Amino acid sequence: MSSSLSETTIVTEPEDIRVIPWARYFARMFDSIFICFIFVLPLNFLGVKVSYTIVEFLIIMPFISIFFEPFCYSLFGTTPGKFLYSIKVLNKNGSKLSLKKALKRSLQVWIRGNGFNIAFIVAITNLVSYRYYQKNKETPWDRNLNINYQIGKISNSRIIITNIIIFLISLSLNYVGNLSKYDSIIRG
Repeated sequence: MSSSLSETTIVTEPEDIRVIPWARYFARMFDSIFICFIFVLPLNFLGVKVSYTIVEFLIIMPFISIFFEPFCYSLFGTTPGKFLYSIKVLNKNGSKLSLKKALKRSLQVWIRGNGFNIAFIVAITNLVSYRYYQKNKETPWDRNLNINYQIGKISNSRIIITNIIIFLISLSLNYVGNLSKYDSIIRG
């Protein structure tokens, strides 16, 4: 590959497949926190007491799997979190996924990769998926659906900035959650 490529150029040659599980993990974490922020912030300001954990497990994760991810994949080929880490999820021919195919992928990730987000199951499914990914350089759901998960080049400064964004959004969610806990004390 030429050294003149920009930092977000997607690596597509089979011999250059980049296996970076932490990028996949943090991209998904960003998407979860981002969507949770979008849900929790307005509800807390409207006076609705919402626990981040309950919202995450009962609303956010299924919402991401059923609506958000498939919509983003079919329109943009990526999600906000994956964009920050220079990741694209495309068909093997480079085209964007259909909404139906993107939904199938997201549901397989939620079930097979994240075990419905059930605490003890998610640990097992993450480990199995991680090992499969390390060995085969793709996940079973991407292989089954003939999907190309592409990780582009990403600079260290972009990684640092992205992780700072994740931290700040998480911190603000925690802050907003604490505001709602002490709201009754403040208002009397």
